[in-house]
Amino acid sequence: MSRVAVLGGGVIGLSVAWGLARRGTEVVLVDLPLPGASSPVAAGMISAAAELDYGETELWQVTSRSQAQWPEFAAELAQASGRPVGLRPTGTLLVATDQDEQVRLDRRLKLLADAGVGAQRLERRELLRKEPALARTVRGAAWLPDDFCVDRSLVLDALRSAIASAGVRTIRAQGRVRMQDGRATGITLPDLSVDADHVVLCAGWRSPHALDDPVAERAGAPMSGLRPVKGELLDLELAAPAVTSTVRAVVDRVPVYLVPHDDTHLTVGATSVDVGADLAPTVRAALELLSAATTLVPELRDARITEHRVGLRPASSDNLPAIGISPMPGLTLATGHYRHGFLLAPLTSDVVADSVRAALTEGDS
Repeated sequence: MSRVAVLGGGVIGLSVAWGLARRGTEVVLVDLPLPGASSPVAAGMISAAAELDYGETELWQVTSRSQAQWPEFAAELAQASGRPVGLRPTGTLLVATDQDEQVRLDRRLKLLADAGVGAQRLERRELLRKEPALARTVRGAAWLPDDFCVDRSLVLDALRSAIASAGVRTIRAQGRVRMQDGRATGITLPDLSVDADHVVLCAGWRSPHALDDPVAERAGAPMSGLRPVKGELLDLELAAPAVTSTVRAVVDRVPVYLVPHDDTHLTVGATSVDVGADLAPTVRAALELLSAATTLVPELRDARITEHRVGLRPASSDNLPAIGISPMPGLTLATGHYRHGFLLAPLTSDVVADSVRAALTEGDS
């Protein structure tokens, strides 16, 4: 049996390890949880359409495909792990808060229609009937009924349980890809090495640092410009339900989203700042997010802040993830997912598992 070593244990690394193991491959997962990991910080939105933007057709194609896989992925993961994953059909409201945002909403609706997305326009009265807690100053919204959210902690716990049940060996260590005669042959750890017939690199923004410089240059095109982008978000605890849908808006030029995970827990996010590997929670982020959130839903002023989280998203120069066989024999990439890690987990798992198995069968010829 061929052995595959997976380097990185965020939602992508865990999903890849599970995808390989459930296809009968021997898998070793190497991961050392480090400060700034993005998966434990993610809001868990499963919404390709809400992320759709001009000039990102290729990204839309992969995110929309992956979203369609999520219900089956979640059901199979829950069965394999014996744990819930917290998949909730919340839908998404893209809310216009002023006249300028209303103009942008009209453009957004046209963009969605051109992409074949069945978004419904809600005028102010309809919007407030749907979400009565929204401020009375809102202008309208686009309703995306097919969107979901997941609980990040439940998904990560379920994946860890599923890979353990599938026989994946997990090593808690920080490793580097080992190269020999121009191909990846395993992972080098501080005290030992893991031999492998194939290596999958899922180390987020640290992926280039897991390769020696000459190797990183040769494998660099798919990871062009990969860097950490800082994101801060806040977890709130509510005395009573506030919103039932995921709500996204721009309030006084501050982008904000509200993700309800159940009746009493809600995530407010998220900043996006290209400042390198900075992990300091900032007053500015908290003030901007909370001001925008409470302007949008005034009753959130009485919520309790349970956590202020900071994560480093792995962003590439074109916002596209690197998924698939790299220019280096024996090495597959699964990194650069930016803010789409949870959304792209099902597709990444399938694509990587299929491409690795093909490479093993063909001997990377």
